[in-house]
Amino acid sequence: MSCQKGIPVSSYLVMTQVNCVVPAMKLLSSVDSPVTGNPNVEDLWNLETIGIVESLDITNDDRAMEQFNKSTYCENGRYYVTWPWKCEYPDLPENFYVAMSRMRSLAKRFERDKDLLMRYNEVIQSQIKQGVVERAVEDKKETLKHYLPHHPILTPTKSITKIQVVYDASVKSKKGAKSLNECLYRGPVLLPDLCGILF
Repeated sequence: MSCQKGIPVSSYLVMTQVNCVVPAMKLLSSVDSPVTGNPNVEDLWNLETIGIVESLDITNDDRAMEQFNKSTYCENGRYYVTWPWKCEYPDLPENFYVAMSRMRSLAKRFERDKDLLMRYNEVIQSQIKQGVVERAVEDKKETLKHYLPHHPILTPTKSITKIQVVYDASVKSKKGAKSLNECLYRGPVLLPDLCGILF
């Protein structure tokens, strides 16, 4: 590297973006500022170096964890926690007819496959017994009512659980309405970052 007047040979030339074609000699005669010594390699990928800093605002994950910590309690050897609502009175419409329509489709599938019906019923009864789900009862009170459509997922390759019941919390009662998932905080992701696993 040739030494320009006043710039040490060990310096690095930092050039700005050029919007026009400039002869190489003229381009190298204009220097932004020298960076003396060896640059810290970590600074090359450090986001703070280019002005990206982590927000100090409370995130949705923080709010979800705050609700989780405030509402968790233990009773009869079981832990309970409230739903992580984004607001106190969510705008979640009743979706009875959507859930009933899905149930009718599922019933037609069960008519064609009685074995699936028996295994599905075993899973549902087990979940009721464990208190995972509860039977929806007729309620005349003006309270929030929202139903979760469900369907089976078959995993014949698994040796233990060959049938799983999947509850659809992303279903919407009509276009423009919110789903249950949209009214709840997701909560922090507990899985490791994929980039961290790969590198």
